[in-house]
Amino acid sequence: MDHFLLIDWGLYAMMVLALLFCFFGIDDSFIDFWSIFKKLGPTLIKDSDWYWISSLSEKRILILVANWQEENVLEAMIQGNISGIDYHNYQFLLGVYPNDFKTKEIAERLAQQFSQVQVIVNPQDGPTSKGQMLNAVLDSIFKSSEPYDAIVIHDAEDVIHSDALKLINWQLDKFDFIQIPVFSLIRSWWQLVGGTYMDEFAESHTKDMLVRSSLKAAIPSAGVGTALSRKLVTEYLKKETLFSPHNLTEDYYLGIQSHLRGFPATFACFQKDDPHNFIATREYFPNKVRQSVRQKSRWTLGIALQSLQQLGWQGSVANLYFLYRDRKSPLSNFVLLLGMGTFIVGVFLYLLTPGFLVQTQDHFLSEHLVTYEIFVGLSMACFAFMTLRWVQRFRAAYRVYGLRHSWVSPIRLLVGNYIAVLSSTSAMGQFIKNRIKGTVPLWQKTLHEIPNEFGRVSEKKEPISSR
Repeated sequence: MDHFLLIDWGLYAMMVLALLFCFFGIDDSFIDFWSIFKKLGPTLIKDSDWYWISSLSEKRILILVANWQEENVLEAMIQGNISGIDYHNYQFLLGVYPNDFKTKEIAERLAQQFSQVQVIVNPQDGPTSKGQMLNAVLDSIFKSSEPYDAIVIHDAEDVIHSDALKLINWQLDKFDFIQIPVFSLIRSWWQLVGGTYMDEFAESHTKDMLVRSSLKAAIPSAGVGTALSRKLVTEYLKKETLFSPHNLTEDYYLGIQSHLRGFPATFACFQKDDPHNFIATREYFPNKVRQSVRQKSRWTLGIALQSLQQLGWQGSVANLYFLYRDRKSPLSNFVLLLGMGTFIVGVFLYLLTPGFLVQTQDHFLSEHLVTYEIFVGLSMACFAFMTLRWVQRFRAAYRVYGLRHSWVSPIRLLVGNYIAVLSSTSAMGQFIKNRIKGTVPLWQKTLHEIPNEFGRVSEKKEPISSR
């Protein structure tokens, strides 16, 4: 009977895993339920309303772009966005390092070419951290007494929507912290790694973030497409720097801190003209496993581990709930991936085990059937929650990209879970290593790409990239 005892212990372990899977499934289902119950979703702006929004007096907006080795994408980004932005009262401030000669040279050339571009040279050699770079740019603004009403954060690979600044200009009348949606540019169906970002941001920025806003929880910055009023910036700088140089996700940290300090915030998810025209920032995300793991491990390290250490647990019940959701990933990523395996094992046992058990003694049969039946039931529950996640991910991808690009989302969900496990493992290893050595993680650059047709004509068929 020893082999049955071994099977029993294995089943007990998988039952615990299945229970955790179901717990996280219920958690995610609550977000689905709330969005349906409250009828949350993107808001379609009517033509008459947009005419009024466009007629508003333009506030002075500064666009901050922190750069480190962006020589292959920066020029196209600036040229493409300046030619596309339907707004006049704005300025690009390009932060560069003195030892990043190629990027610095391109930035200075752009400043000579466009009156909307100004270059800020960091007093420190790079790389430091993105937070430190943004703080250096802000410091130069105050030293030069640059007039402005708001700052907007962007990266060197961003494609800014032509109407984004008009939307921000309107929302600044009511809010000090504004985040507009961020979506991946379209990837081909076989580019599964890059495609995971299409699905993940589509679900997060057309549902999850709207639920956070509905429940009055903190709205984290996505690092791009984030607008901050002059009032918020000024109040921060009276006591400390705006961006934390000691957190790899200084954007997320800023969003949580701004909420705790009482600054009104919004997630501005709007569509214009038709349901697929979101006023959003779009960009390419990594399309290789290694690069994706590197990026997502930085996100996990900053959001789930560093922010827990630096911020603790603060705010309302709703805010505490979303802090938990932000920080559960090191555990939930493993559980979600292994939970899928649990379902497969459950099906296998359901099909094969009864025929095996009937060959055993009657008293042993009755004892173990109960265990197996409970486990099979839990595995079916895992399958139900897994199916719901597939449906929600497909629905979100369809909402942003249409049927042509959403049908492969269930496959990309599996790829995304695999990358998430590797990222969580890497993040926890980095966190422990830095804690032992007492060091601060440096700015880890990932692969940046920008569409060939954006800002310049290229004969290449593949996206222009920068390492």
